[in-house]
Amino acid sequence: MSRAKRLRTWMFISLVSLLFICAPARAEIVNVACSTDFVPVLFQIKRAFEGATAHQIRIAIGSTGELHAAIMNGANHHVFLAADSTHPRALESAGLAVPGSRTSYAVGRLVLWQPYPNRLNDPLETLQQRAFDYLAMGNPALEPYGAAAQQVLTSVGLWPALSARVLTGATLAHTFAQLQTRQADLGFVGLSQIKNRGPTIPGYYWTVPGKLYRPILQQAVLLAGAPEAAAQFLRYLQTTETQQLIATAGYDLPGISSDHERVPHGGNGYVVR
Repeated sequence: MSRAKRLRTWMFISLVSLLFICAPARAEIVNVACSTDFVPVLFQIKRAFEGATAHQIRIAIGSTGELHAAIMNGANHHVFLAADSTHPRALESAGLAVPGSRTSYAVGRLVLWQPYPNRLNDPLETLQQRAFDYLAMGNPALEPYGAAAQQVLTSVGLWPALSARVLTGATLAHTFAQLQTRQADLGFVGLSQIKNRGPTIPGYYWTVPGKLYRPILQQAVLLAGAPEAAAQFLRYLQTTETQQLIATAGYDLPGISSDHERVPHGGNGYVVR
């Protein structure tokens, strides 16, 4: 081969390689199944992720139990953001998740919210003195925050006596709506739901000490058959910027100790007049 021909061949190969390097990544759609507590934060993450990549996020919302059942029945989701670790682990065992992809992205915080103050300003006192008609909480069978609420009531010795006065919501958003519409006098919701409403949320809330319930370790998992963009999204969840956003929204970060034990009863309560 002549020198000129070798040069032309080398230039052709270099040009093709350059085209592959510079070609933009193919835009993909990532279907994310997300527990209701995390949805407000997820919309913020969605905007940032879509702004940084060519990909798009589509969100399916429900309780962790409902979403898990849908995935087991063949729902076309790529990423599952659960409010616990049990359901993602079950999907791994069932062969419906990519092995080794399960990761912790947040630790939930539970609060007792009294949106319309009665004669008592402290939600804990209202609970202990049973000065209410109905208490709202998530369904313990479907919603990890509801399971945590049941653990709290059991820890303080009130579950058997109050179980008949409990209104259970299918999702944490449903529980929050029950409180907003005065179907219940007080109830257990996520700290992230309170913080998402900003400083104008009415009433009082008590941040429940972590010793009264098992940690709400929230895990994500990549589902079988997901596109590469879904794996990229999971990695994006672990970036410093995203983790800071999650912490600001009212969650603890996995592996970082919280102030659960040091929150006094009623210490985080406030009222807006």
